Amino acid sequence: MGKGGRGTKRGPDHTRPDRQSGPVRPDYVLYAVAATYAATGAAAMAGVGGAVPIYEVLFEGFMHVGLAVVVLAGAYYLRRSELPQEMWWSVLGGYVSGIVFLSVLLTWANLSPLLSGAPITSLWDDFVFFGNLGGLFGFVTGVSHARSRYNRHLRQNLEASNELVESAEEALWMFRADWSELLYINSAYEEIHGQPIERLEAEPEAVLETVHPDDRQRTRAAMDQLSNGEPIDIEIRVNAEEGFGRWVWVKGQPVYRDGDLYAVSGLARDITDRKERQRRFEAIFNQTYQFTGLLSPDGTLLEANDTALAFGGITRDDVIGEKVWDAYWFRVSEDVRERAKEAVKQAADGEFAREELEVQGADGTVIIDFSVRPVTDEDGEVTLLVPEGRDITQLKNHERRVVELHETTRRLFRAETKTEAAEVATSAARDLLELSLNTVALYDSTENALRPVVSTPEAEELFGDMGPMGPEDGIGWIVFETGEPKIYDDVSQVPERSNPETPVRSEMVLPLGNHGVFMIGATEEAAFDEQAESLAKLLTTNLEAALDRIEQQRDLEARRRELERQNERLDEFAGVVSHDLRNPLTVAKGRLELMDAESDEDEADENVTAARDALDRMEALIDDLLELARAGEVVDDPDCVDLAGHAETCWGNVETDGATLESDLTNAVWADENRLAQLFENLFRNAVEHGSTSPPSQAQEDTVEHGGDDVTIRVGDLDDGFYIEDDGPGIPPEERDDIFEAGYTTAADGNGFGLSIVQKIVEAQGWTIDVTESESGGARFEIRGVKAVTPHPTNETP
Repeated sequence: MGKGGRGTKRGPDHTRPDRQSGPVRPDYVLYAVAATYAATGAAAMAGVGGAVPIYEVLFEGFMHVGLAVVVLAGAYYLRRSELPQEMWWSVLGGYVSGIVFLSVLLTWANLSPLLSGAPITSLWDDFVFFGNLGGLFGFVTGVSHARSRYNRHLRQNLEASNELVESAEEALWMFRADWSELLYINSAYEEIHGQPIERLEAEPEAVLETVHPDDRQRTRAAMDQLSNGEPIDIEIRVNAEEGFGRWVWVKGQPVYRDGDLYAVSGLARDITDRKERQRRFEAIFNQTYQFTGLLSPDGTLLEANDTALAFGGITRDDVIGEKVWDAYWFRVSEDVRERAKEAVKQAADGEFAREELEVQGADGTVIIDFSVRPVTDEDGEVTLLVPEGRDITQLKNHERRVVELHETTRRLFRAETKTEAAEVATSAARDLLELSLNTVALYDSTENALRPVVSTPEAEELFGDMGPMGPEDGIGWIVFETGEPKIYDDVSQVPERSNPETPVRSEMVLPLGNHGVFMIGATEEAAFDEQAESLAKLLTTNLEAALDRIEQQRDLEARRRELERQNERLDEFAGVVSHDLRNPLTVAKGRLELMDAESDEDEADENVTAARDALDRMEALIDDLLELARAGEVVDDPDCVDLAGHAETCWGNVETDGATLESDLTNAVWADENRLAQLFENLFRNAVEHGSTSPPSQAQEDTVEHGGDDVTIRVGDLDDGFYIEDDGPGIPPEERDDIFEAGYTTAADGNGFGLSIVQKIVEAQGWTIDVTESESGGARFEIRGVKAVTPHPTNETP
């Protein structure tokens, strides 16, 4: 197709078969025959001489010797062409056939003289002349025939190869060795390089126009290298029309002919998709903070990402090809080596392996989450291993600090004073969280100010004696009032700071509820990371809870002491009442007995009986007063009591007349057994005795009227206690707030202490009691706040 046209092969075949194809070489036979004729022609010329003109000598020499020399020269140069070995038999055949043909004609023309006895040597000169002439003619004919066959064969091959080459996705090319002429190129070049082939035909080095400017110098060097006979293998960016966004892999080889550099050929393959995949792979492989690599199944390190290499301060050459457990990172100890080796072995067996290992880096050791994942082929065979390592040093340190903070929390909750709790917190912030500048300031209500109570030695050295902080004294008071924490990377830029000359830059001010604030600082800007902030807030929360507990304990202790004083006064009062009243009662009873004995029975019976009943009632009143006084004493040592059994026992101690008890109790509870019995018995009497047909007792008189002789009483469990209810007339809602008051009764002759005693017992146990209506309309008492024990143990304290 003209000069290096599209799809057309130019120049000789540089891939022709080896000429040593048989035991007899036809070109050597041709040389031998032609040389023989040249020799005989020279012998025939030896007789020419005398007065023969020089031009006749030259003519005779050419006819006898020159024709054979022409054949020899033509054969020699023809042999250096691309004509295959098998085609030389046609050339030899044509040469010999031409000699034989003219020799036969010469013999036939001189047949009569030869038959007449003329010697054949007389025709020697003619045989030499006509043999050379026929041989030259046959040589030319044989060459023509051989070339015709070769060209026909070549065209057939080219047609087939052109179809294959033109269908190839790669750009295939061949240039002269000096890049002066395009010998061949297929149409894929235009698609890949974005340049018409006509431009390349006109100027072969215009191929550089298609190359990215940053790659042209390297491409020019590769072209020169190829021109010097050295192969090339490079990757470059091409196609100006597409913004040089197409990547190609160029592979070139020099082409030699008879030892001489004849041309350069090669291919350009579009590898844009591969480069994109490679870029994505490298983005994952090298642009990650994880240590990643590739191993052969035997543990040999094939590749390591930039993160792993940078961490170790090493290069690929330092570790590639080593067993991974012998590589720099795992030289911390023999134990680390063995554990890494075992993980690789486990992965090579097809299992995912994972370990926490301490590994060596350029700046020291770290703890990594080390894993090895097997990669298998379609047959399930492990072909590669992917080791990964994630630095978890900070995570492990965080876990350690959290564990240590839990111990700090236990110490905080063992503290008995706020100052002791503050000392624990400041020490933990300094030693565990490495926050050396910190202070706890607690609210002083007498001064309406935050007063620093505990500071670290570093804070005391830097700030000296810190005075109280009032409503006008900066960030600390703002946090205390709002309850919102403040965290600053550079507190010197905050207008609300109390000290414009403060050396502190980073600062955390964390609220402690109504107790005060926890202030933490650093002289560097942005000194607190997320973990430090999180742990500081956790410590502050625990400190606040500890301060709440200390304050509650203080309030409880004050209440306990007050209750003790009240109980002592009540016991003293009850003792006085009991002593002062029982003596006159005893005297009065004695006098009644004497009166009863001395008087007429009929006359004294009614008055004596009334007086005796009044005295019995006064004695019961004294007993109730003592019981009421003791019922309010705090229970310090409760027992484990089975409610169901205890309720049945108490039911047997009460005059129940025709009343019925139904029990759904299942729990055991922590309670004072005797006082719980008083509670059950008083509530049972309250439900039963008013409606009983038996003579009224003092307990009857202390009940609220809502029972009857056929009343049914039910006891059962609540989520946090138990209940006692009946199906009597119930208690009106307007009276429910008053029934627990001492002295309140609806009976004309009641003293109103029964339910007041019940309430005192409940409060002494730390419980609560409420009265409501049962499903049947009767009274229902619900006791809550009871600590249940399930399953029922024997008597043990909680």
